[in-house]
Amino acid sequence: MEKAEFMVNVHVWPLKSKLDPQRWLSNFNDDELYVAVHLLDQFMYFGEELLDAIFLSGFQRISMSMLEPRNPVELRPLWEEFLESVIVTPVQGEDENISDSGHIFVRKARQVLGLSEDNLLDPYVAPSEAMQSGRPLVFVDDFVGTGQQMITMWKTHNLGMVAESGVPIFYAPALATNFGYHAILEECDGLILSPGQLIPDEYSAIAQNSILWPAGKAEEYLRIVKRASLRAGIPDTNGRLADDWQGFGKLGLALAIHGSVPDATLPLFRWEGNGWNPLIRKN
Repeated sequence: MEKAEFMVNVHVWPLKSKLDPQRWLSNFNDDELYVAVHLLDQFMYFGEELLDAIFLSGFQRISMSMLEPRNPVELRPLWEEFLESVIVTPVQGEDENISDSGHIFVRKARQVLGLSEDNLLDPYVAPSEAMQSGRPLVFVDDFVGTGQQMITMWKTHNLGMVAESGVPIFYAPALATNFGYHAILEECDGLILSPGQLIPDEYSAIAQNSILWPAGKAEEYLRIVKRASLRAGIPDTNGRLADDWQGFGKLGLALAIHGSVPDATLPLFRWEGNGWNPLIRKN
């Protein structure tokens, strides 16, 4: 709890009205508390300033694709030309909503990167405009879990055809799981991925080589996580649903970001059913 207080005091974590460790720990039985405390200790929260910096890093890394075979000295004018011509557009959710994180990160492209309104286009318009003009196209978002959202959009918008026309297409999410990163690479031929931060497989509570648990304790700790989850009313769907106790796609993450909790995160952190007190609310 001293660590949690420190995280709030230095503004790494938000105020208790938004993220309340003590109230969350009160959900657990006495014989579960040691696991809950350990899980809380492993939990990571990416605040807005940190998320912006990670997003900026991933976007700037796009410049590396322009480097070879050119001399690094030649990169600056090429990058400036790129920023003037680039089209930035959001990745759409399966159920399109104006509050989708992709739309938020299009605004961040203007605020954090200093792009003009002329660079920001609707996802229904952006591919055809890029194909007609030859302008580079960048999709943005906050988080990639399974990668299915980008894969679906790639296929439904025929983005492979746009890439085949010679238009460079990039995807620059702030955070991406290693699982989602490779799933997208496999399904979206021609797409250049540039996440700000790649989350390794071993950062999953479900992974056999998970670094979240003490050595030799993964099976014991996971059994208690599952027991507490089922008691809270969280279903076991083998990762098929977003509310599965293992997280969507059985990704089992222990993190939240400014504005939301990814579906890939263990629902135990944000669940509100059956009187369960969430550590942090999903939105």
